[in-house]
Amino acid sequence: ADEVRAQYETDLLEWPWQKGAPFYDTNSNGVMDTGEEPGLYDADQIVWYVANDLDSVKCDSLYGSPPIGMEMQVTLWEYSRDESGEHKEKFKALKNVIFKQVLLIYKGTSNSTSSAQIDSMFIGQWAETDIGYFADDLAGCDTTLNLGFAYNSTSDDLYYQPHGIAAPAFGYAFIRGPIQATGNEEDYAQFNFGIKRGYVNLQMTSFWFKAIGTPNSDPDLGVYNGTRQVYNMLRGCQPRPESPAIPFTDPAGNPTMFRYSGDPVTGSGWIDDNCAGSRRFMINAGPFSMAQGDTQEVIIAMVGGSGSSNIFSVDVMKYNLGHAIEFVEWVFDSEIPSGVRPTASEVPREFSLSQNYPNPFNGGTYIEYELLEADEVSLVIFDILGREIRTLVSESQAAQKYRTYWNGKNDEGVTVSSGVYYYRLKSSDFGLTRKMLFMQ
Repeated sequence: ADEVRAQYETDLLEWPWQKGAPFYDTNSNGVMDTGEEPGLYDADQIVWYVANDLDSVKCDSLYGSPPIGMEMQVTLWEYSRDESGEHKEKFKALKNVIFKQVLLIYKGTSNSTSSAQIDSMFIGQWAETDIGYFADDLAGCDTTLNLGFAYNSTSDDLYYQPHGIAAPAFGYAFIRGPIQATGNEEDYAQFNFGIKRGYVNLQMTSFWFKAIGTPNSDPDLGVYNGTRQVYNMLRGCQPRPESPAIPFTDPAGNPTMFRYSGDPVTGSGWIDDNCAGSRRFMINAGPFSMAQGDTQEVIIAMVGGSGSSNIFSVDVMKYNLGHAIEFVEWVFDSEIPSGVRPTASEVPREFSLSQNYPNPFNGGTYIEYELLEADEVSLVIFDILGREIRTLVSESQAAQKYRTYWNGKNDEGVTVSSGVYYYRLKSSDFGLTRKMLFMQ
């Protein structure tokens, strides 16, 4: 313990704020002065590190690709406190979350030209999530949550069972995906805890999955084909052949970039049907371009959940993720000046229905939509059996953006049970439906 405390003291004295490590700049002068401390958004613990790809020997021995001059700055932070009152449940959930901000800065090498550009880049979070004993795991993804996760095939895991604990679940989710330019100043992306006009945040665009021992093996080491195989994986395809890339197929034989996107809690959809064993996966987002000097960012929630069974642990993990999404939404919203937030007066460019946020939710959730022209509009909540639960909107509305709120209650004012629900926006000529998860 003394050695750990001594290392903490050294890290505090040598905190590399000059290289980008975050700190509380109380006097806003850009310098970490005496009395100012490392930190980010009142976190209880923070870790920062930086890496680059400039070691050509290491790059070549990995997947045979030469350095391009990419720097990666990573900030990890977490909350371990107990809170009372209205924030009690939120911080109880956040104890199971580590937030991870990754900044990628394309600095180039000594051989790079001033016009150097990456034209089709992807960001992937790779994981081998051994849940207790490594050889009895399963995996899946949730496209509504930008989430890839692993869970145990049995509650009696070799490492957890002696402690009387059911096997937990663990996942990685893009809370904020990389930004992509649209060229339209009415669009905005949330970037580096602020806002950037003319961009949007990408969602998870693919989920690559591997069960150890299956033909879908790891990329080759030490040869350039390894780089090409990883690039296929970032696009949700099979690593081999290198070209043309071949997508995976679902049980009906249809190409898919999201394997095992069903729900193991309800047993619905496509669920991991390989023999339980070690699992590896990647959540990916792209493509986008980067010119030399550009910075990209993703914010990832590393989230766990421990329930009364291995399957219920997946439910708890998603519940904790919902609080993480809600927390980051609050952080971003508090940083965005009101003058640049979208308002109801902005003229829409299309008939659209956004994903509700937060999602999952346990108190209430916001639903945004926009109308291209004045029309009779309805916005209705349905349960998983298609029964109407709540009518939120049923009236004639003008062409503009709207934001409404659902408090999780039906038309009789009774709070609905936990589960999957659908919300449908309908006009005279169009209809759109999205899925959301309510958790008490």
